[in-house]
Amino acid sequence: MTIGRRQALLWGPFFIFLVAFILHINQMFIMFAALGLLGPISYLLGRRKLGGIEVARHGKSVMTAGELGQVTLKVRNEGQTRQFYMAVRDSLPEGLESPDAGEVLVADLAPGGEQRLQYSLHARRRGVYQVGPTVLEGWDFLGLYRFSRTVGRQVEL
Repeated sequence: MTIGRRQALLWGPFFIFLVAFILHINQMFIMFAALGLLGPISYLLGRRKLGGIEVARHGKSVMTAGELGQVTLKVRNEGQTRQFYMAVRDSLPEGLESPDAGEVLVADLAPGGEQRLQYSLHARRRGVYQVGPTVLEGWDFLGLYRFSRTVGRQVEL
């Protein structure tokens, strides 16, 4: 049986409080409060993480069946805090495929900074496709919660 991080952050403060109450140790009450607040603070900070990110998509607007094209996503941080470790993924319809599912990872993006990310897109058959919108995924600082946000708009291919 494995214990996850959420359970450890739930039961850990409980047992520290129990020991602190039985032994009357003031420092353990402080440890209980610090560990008990760690999860909610990480959640609140992680929830704000994707707020200032803007994404623009550049690529071919016409492709032939069987053609392999490149799509460039320009990711810009309009917020005032540095962004770490987020996934940028385009929503791809049936008939279009990408070896990496249209997902690219951003390790570090400074405030006001910009990164150009690329992925390949393969058109399996003819047709008109709606590509997008782009989905941003991020995690809180402890890796307990995953947050997503939809940005951009659909474009026709």
